[in-house]
Amino acid sequence: MKLLNAAGHEFDAELFVVPRDGTEGFAIIFQSRGGKKGSPSARNPDYFPALEELLRRFKEAQAVIATIYVDSERVRHLSIQERVLEMDFPLRVHDLENLNELRREICRKQQPVGRRPGTSGGNSTKQIRLEVEPCSDMPNPEAAKKCLRPLMAEEPEFVPRPTPTLPDEYSPKEGFRVKPSEPLEEEPGYVVVKKLSLVQRLLLWICQWLPPSRKR
Repeated sequence: MKLLNAAGHEFDAELFVVPRDGTEGFAIIFQSRGGKKGSPSARNPDYFPALEELLRRFKEAQAVIATIYVDSERVRHLSIQERVLEMDFPLRVHDLENLNELRREICRKQQPVGRRPGTSGGNSTKQIRLEVEPCSDMPNPEAAKKCLRPLMAEEPEFVPRPTPTLPDEYSPKEGFRVKPSEPLEEEPGYVVVKKLSLVQRLLLWICQWLPPSRKR
């Protein structure tokens, strides 16, 4: 799945929501970034902003991250303890103000995992697994999926316009009438006048006040 930001924009970064092993809550497998940016081979180019958006969702839900460890194929021969990021777990995200700094720290702490002895540097956009404790909004994987990717804002409900009404109708029996609240219908004996000049309107108005003998 991919996350959406507050404006409905989809981040190009893939993640999976899965059950935790033998305990409550859920886990996020956040896939690595790779390939040259802007090229057809680019993979998950929105790694940084999507990870920060994920942390923001955790903050809103008052979720607690039990642990984070590197989960790439290249380091799976190592024990989980050797792959855990050197951070102060559990992370109570809702107590943290600077999520950008938290995201940077998570990325920095990935670099030494699986690094050869005596070397420096390292990849800061590896595939990671975030183990999350259950919370009221996200107690299990299914609830987490719904919470992390809400539906796009629904289109406004289409409400058909009412039948247009023409206020000007003329009846030989009743003269000039105005019925703004009634829909336009063809009635026997009625002539519907759709367009009248000012002079015609005035004449029709005069006609309705003339005695019947004067109208003939």
